[in-house]
Amino acid sequence: MISDRLDKHDAPSRDTAETLENLRKRWEEEVPGLDGSRLPVVARLPLLAAFHQRAYARLLAPFGISPADYGVLGTIRALGLGTTTSPSDLVRFPVQTRVGMTRTLDRLENEDLLERSPHPHDRRRVSVELTDRGAEVAETIYRAELDLLEEALLGFSEEDRRALVGFIDRMIDNFCSYAPARPADASANEN
Repeated sequence: MISDRLDKHDAPSRDTAETLENLRKRWEEEVPGLDGSRLPVVARLPLLAAFHQRAYARLLAPFGISPADYGVLGTIRALGLGTTTSPSDLVRFPVQTRVGMTRTLDRLENEDLLERSPHPHDRRRVSVELTDRGAEVAETIYRAELDLLEEALLGFSEEDRRALVGFIDRMIDNFCSYAPARPADASANEN
């Protein structure tokens, strides 16, 4: 089961943003000429991610599954009821690496959330399909996730949301040019 409890020292708080701003000011006092004005924008992203991770863990806890587990369940469910896929195909979605996929599929199969069977045309491959219970759990979590996100985006207009997505996408593009998310050779070594 996922624990939503974090050590007091690891748990982010609303004060963290203020602490980050104070650190930025200290840097500028200590090393004159530095312009840390970009720091408050980027430094808030890990803070936001930490709050999201805590809320998400709390949302998933009653189901006894991890975010990676749900990533696989949700992806299969989004492909359509009765759709079969393969572990190799699932790795193409940003939900899991090859290394973790087998363990995740084992866990989900043990919980009767999905079933694996030999591929009908290729003995080397395995087909993966959600059970009825797996589809129900995936849909229940997805609905709860949408409620959580609605609360997180309270007060944001549709225009605000589109602008925010655009800004974040631009930042992702900028970071990806510096450090690609998944180097081409890394996925080949994950077998």
